[in-house]
Amino acid sequence: MKTVVLSDAHVGSCETDYAGLHAFLVNLDCDRLILAGDFLDLWEADLAKIRADHADIIAAVNHLAARLPVVYVTGNHDEQLSAPPFNCPRQAFYELDSAGRKIMVIHGHEFDTAWWRLVSRPLCLANRWLWKTLGFSYTDVCNDGRAAVVNLRKKARATYGSRGYGAVIAGHVHAPEHCLPGVNGIEYANCGDWKKHDSYVVIEDGRIELQSITRA
Repeated sequence: MKTVVLSDAHVGSCETDYAGLHAFLVNLDCDRLILAGDFLDLWEADLAKIRADHADIIAAVNHLAARLPVVYVTGNHDEQLSAPPFNCPRQAFYELDSAGRKIMVIHGHEFDTAWWRLVSRPLCLANRWLWKTLGFSYTDVCNDGRAAVVNLRKKARATYGSRGYGAVIAGHVHAPEHCLPGVNGIEYANCGDWKKHDSYVVIEDGRIELQSITRA
């Protein structure tokens, strides 16, 4: 079974690569799709506006859900969503088995520090102002090796390695990476995002691979 995991599409944001995301979804060939958090961005737009402005994205996901299992894992930007506009279950995490390997899929915000939980939403609003006013945002200059990226990787591996998982896949920090087993004997992958990287993770026959599309 081929499973595709993508996170942080942030549909509703002014920075998302909507053309690339739509093309990816309508051409996707897999057996299962996991949306690993922040697929919708309810910090930047309400659901009614997202439905109106991005009906093609919603239709593409629902078309997939009509022919294969689609799972919606919530993140910090969409956890307040009572029901997604998609024909698929909504849950806090997803556990799967691939060729005998237990793999946990999370968004990753559960490992945020208390300080970051306090400031992240105001910073998001400031970032939106920068984008609309000056035409750039912190995602244009952020470092994929920053402390939040390292923190998530370390905490996710320690937590799920101790619980007997062979791998953990996350999103949240918008920094794609793939780390082979070593720390706690657990493999780690981060999906990245669809603002800057257009990246995702593929799981097939127990193997994990980080992939990305090339922007036109």
